[in-house]
Amino acid sequence: LVAASDVSRVIVRIESGGGMVSGLDSTAKYMRKLMHNKSVVVHTDTAALSAAYWLASSFPRIAASPMAQIGNIGTMALIPDLSGMYDKMGVKFHLFKAGKHKGYGISETEFTEEEKAYFQSHVEKSNNFFLTHVSTHRNLMMSETDKWAEAQSFFAGEAKAVGLVDEVATL
Repeated sequence: LVAASDVSRVIVRIESGGGMVSGLDSTAKYMRKLMHNKSVVVHTDTAALSAAYWLASSFPRIAASPMAQIGNIGTMALIPDLSGMYDKMGVKFHLFKAGKHKGYGISETEFTEEEKAYFQSHVEKSNNFFLTHVSTHRNLMMSETDKWAEAQSFFAGEAKAVGLVDEVATL
């Protein structure tokens, strides 16, 4: 699409509840190349949440159908701790490692408070990347994340009021 001379306008349709953090920044930068010589609008009929909103917010114009869900700007990690199950089965694991943080999050071992703090720190850092990206691309204040972030989901009209979308409109 970037090279297509017969295309002057691109509608990026996003319909997603989100996904993984990995690769979002690179994907967004790559997708933004469309803006070098095209008019680009993002639209959702249903949802642009979490990671999908990261991608949507990479563009200067976002439209959403009235009942579309927007936002859910937040970060989480779910790491299973199966050590109790293995204890009940009589299975014990021994972890041998080199490097202080190596092996953190291995589901067969009980998490220490230090491991939990380590993962929480990574979640907070990832979330800060997310907040900074949205704040920068949507011209929102980091001091006002309680209004537009904190994993809140908004219907399109509410999202427009807080600055997450530019227009409430069907495709």
